[in-house]
Amino acid sequence: RAPKQGRDGEDLVAFGRVPPSTLFSGGVADPPAELAADFDPLHIPNDARKTPWARVPGRGEPGENDGKDGDLFILIISEAP
Repeated sequence: RAPKQGRDGEDLVAFGRVPPSTLFSGGVADPPAELAADFDPLHIPNDARKTPWARVPGRGEPGENDGKDGDLFILIISEAP
């Protein structure tokens, strides 16, 4: 009998909302509400609107049978002014 093949975990996406000034100037923002218990504040780089994704390796769905865990991607978007 062949062993079960490993299956990688799914990637997850969350949305982090920050004030418009933080997208331009950078700063610290609270993590998305659904992640708040597990994450420290997010450090937003200057001019984050050019590359608004943050990747957190291994924080997505768990893999099965020695498959790697998925990643978490956080899309940084502006709050309404």
